[in-house]
Amino acid sequence: MLRYSSYWQVSGDGTVGCIVRKKLFLDLSRNSHPNQGFGRRPIFFTSLIIQSISGIGAALMPNALTFLIARFIIGLTASALYIASFILGWILPESSRWLLSKGRQAEAKQILKKVAKTNNVLIPEKVLDNLGAVTTNDDEGKGKHSALDLVRYPNLRNRSLNIFFNWFVISCTYFGLSWNSSSLGGNDYLNFLISGLVEIPAPGLLILTLDRWGRKPLFTGTMLLTASVLLLSNLIPQDLNWLRITLIMVGKLSVTASFNVVYIMSAEQFPTVLRNVGIGSSSTCARIGGIVAPYVIFSATAWKAFPEVIFGLLTLSGGFLGLLLPETLNNKLPDTVQEGENYGKVLDTAASSPAIVDLLAAINLVNRLKERVQEIRTNTTFEV
Repeated sequence: MLRYSSYWQVSGDGTVGCIVRKKLFLDLSRNSHPNQGFGRRPIFFTSLIIQSISGIGAALMPNALTFLIARFIIGLTASALYIASFILGWILPESSRWLLSKGRQAEAKQILKKVAKTNNVLIPEKVLDNLGAVTTNDDEGKGKHSALDLVRYPNLRNRSLNIFFNWFVISCTYFGLSWNSSSLGGNDYLNFLISGLVEIPAPGLLILTLDRWGRKPLFTGTMLLTASVLLLSNLIPQDLNWLRITLIMVGKLSVTASFNVVYIMSAEQFPTVLRNVGIGSSSTCARIGGIVAPYVIFSATAWKAFPEVIFGLLTLSGGFLGLLLPETLNNKLPDTVQEGENYGKVLDTAASSPAIVDLLAAINLVNRLKERVQEIRTNTTFEV
């Protein structure tokens, strides 16, 4: 009992910090509200500095209470993790959209000019001068948005809840399998080593397949594969424990792949104006899954196969729910809340009907022509 209790305290305290951090830093850095936020770079560097200090401090703490406090602070600032990112961050510009929303047009223009120069594109000075007015009008038309918009509209709400649940399931299963590797029998150190090594192929496989097979098939496929091998592992006789461990490690590989896919797929499901808050809310659900995982592992005291059964049933339900999400590969992603609400309603039908595909392509062409005509009219107005 002491082992599981202490384990939960160490892992859960940092995870609770992550949940608090999601809300705190999301409010500080998001750009949906023109009159709120401090920008991404200040929050980024502040997080790194605090995390570096608290990480070193945790190793020097004299007792459990101060250690848990340091762990909480680490979780609170975990949005900026890697020293390499710290170095890279110095050369990354601030968001031009955020600068424009703050009325800092001069800085935004300089950044856009650098981007245009890098891509060998010339942006007319008149267009740059008009950016401030365009952004202001755009923000006034779209209004202010919050996390409530994710559940205010039926189609967007269903997708959001689906994504939230899958983040919870993936995080709970991933961390649960990682932490439970020493309870599988055999050599604990070897099990832990293999549990880490099986994660290495996952990103490479996705690089080769993600833009060929699509997000949805890979996500649902890896989730259902995880469920299948975990549930099947409980049918293996005790004298073939090596086979049971192999199946569980395959499950660890596939749920790692799911974790990689869900980041990309989720970001593409949310409309632009809600993408930041959507990913933040999803990640919060993942932290809750991390908190629940030690309790699932503890259920092995009642029945040894309980953790694999629970993780298997969770990933099975998540995989089937993933079938309800629209495919985002090679499709126009939503920008506004209204586009987010309509997204996915016609994509699946279009995928099975060449006629509808042609119709949608014609509609997109007409919209592009309208935008071009409006651009010509705007430029003509500037000339006059």
